[in-house]
Amino acid sequence: MKFSLIMGTYGRDKILRSFLESLRKQTYRDFKFIIVDQNTDYRIKRICDEYSLDFEIRYIRADKPGLSHARNIGLKHISDGIIAFPDDDCEYPP
Repeated sequence: MKFSLIMGTYGRDKILRSFLESLRKQTYRDFKFIIVDQNTDYRIKRICDEYSLDFEIRYIRADKPGLSHARNIGLKHISDGIIAFPDDDCEYPP
């Protein structure tokens, strides 16, 4: 069963790398990672591009900040399956 991870992030690029590394180490690969970037620059996009060959990433820019707003934007980009809302300081064990 496919699942989607929707994350809103703002100003936490260094912590985000640890989360993405934990996704890279997963053996189950039927997931999509949707990140809603609320930063004014593109540092998160550059980080996501580094991991785009390892698993499916959908990068979205938000027009305004706010966690609920970011999650609602992310929800528009999924069609089915299980949905989870990890924070950018989470890490999943392999």
